[in-house]
Amino acid sequence: MANGNPDKRYQELAEKWLNGSITPDEEQEFAQWYNKDQDALLEIPAAVAGSEEEHRRLLLAAIDRRRMPPLPSRRMSPRRIWIRAASAAAVLILLAGGSYWLITRPARSPAPVARVALKTDVPPGTTRATLTLDDGKQIVLDTAQQGLLATQGTATIKNAHGALLYQGGGDGSPDGPLRYNTLSTRNGEQFPLTLSDGSRLILDASTTIHYPVAFTGKDRTVEINGRAWFEVAKDPARPFYVVKGNQRVLVLGTQFDVNAYDNEPDLKVTLVAGKVQVLSGAAAGLLQPGQQAVVVKSKDHIQIIDHADVEAATAWKNGQIIFHGADAPAILREIERWYDVKVDIQGTLSKRSFFLEGSRRANLSELLRGLEVNHIHCRIDGEKRILTVTP
Repeated sequence: MANGNPDKRYQELAEKWLNGSITPDEEQEFAQWYNKDQDALLEIPAAVAGSEEEHRRLLLAAIDRRRMPPLPSRRMSPRRIWIRAASAAAVLILLAGGSYWLITRPARSPAPVARVALKTDVPPGTTRATLTLDDGKQIVLDTAQQGLLATQGTATIKNAHGALLYQGGGDGSPDGPLRYNTLSTRNGEQFPLTLSDGSRLILDASTTIHYPVAFTGKDRTVEINGRAWFEVAKDPARPFYVVKGNQRVLVLGTQFDVNAYDNEPDLKVTLVAGKVQVLSGAAAGLLQPGQQAVVVKSKDHIQIIDHADVEAATAWKNGQIIFHGADAPAILREIERWYDVKVDIQGTLSKRSFFLEGSRRANLSELLRGLEVNHIHCRIDGEKRILTVTP
């Protein structure tokens, strides 16, 4: 290494890497520094980076930029710049044809492919759900069905090519007893739903929604256990409530994600458009687009995150799995729900944060490569649907 400040030296090498003027000896020197401790790169202090731009460049210098997805050109906060850069690295790990590219000797040559111990693979989840009518009758729904399923009061219930659709009976006038239906997905299932007022939902895996067949009162209320995406039809005269235990989300017309699984530590509401008010006991918080409410279930405390990672929070409905700075247990809980596997953790998981991106349409082994390259070893038994994880 050249004499002088080592931080400045690696900053100079990063610049040379980016502009193509780095010599083979310098390339090897930079590679040795990077490969010595990848965690150090994720914690580069401001003294080394010098600025937001340098912080970003130091990370990008560890990757062959010819295979790198472009970063957004719009101005971003330091946190979003960092997330974009790091998650782009994760995209390379997951999507680069089974290989991943880091600085190696010689530089820019492929590193060994990350292998997942595999007996039989596990396919991704599917579009499927179970509808329970108010009389207890159950109907299994999938994409093959089409046409009328049932008539309740003045409302008709249809399966339109894998989307549950309620029509009629929603003019606000009582018509006999109020009837409720329940739509449920198991692990490995998701399903879209259109309520009688025109509000559109997508249920994620292991989710239950309880709702009236027709909204006939002064408000529109549904109960949730799990996760769902909401596009609520505007009706100022009848506010829309999403209820989970002691927590409520008050809506007038908007688009948002509710993550309310029992096995998650907090309830999260992420707002994309419109306005919602989150209520938990005596606590209340008003969300603007791009914000997220984190409700600590045990304390009735609401934290508002101003610059939420909306992309990660809503990725599931777009067929993606995105984690930006998540711990391993959170990632494994998502895998357990979507791939319908039992996760067996043998040992103590690292408390590190991970950046992981992949397609929800991929087999489980493809997604797990992102954990393998971070030294979390996985073994899949697809026949028994068991995922064994060894730190």
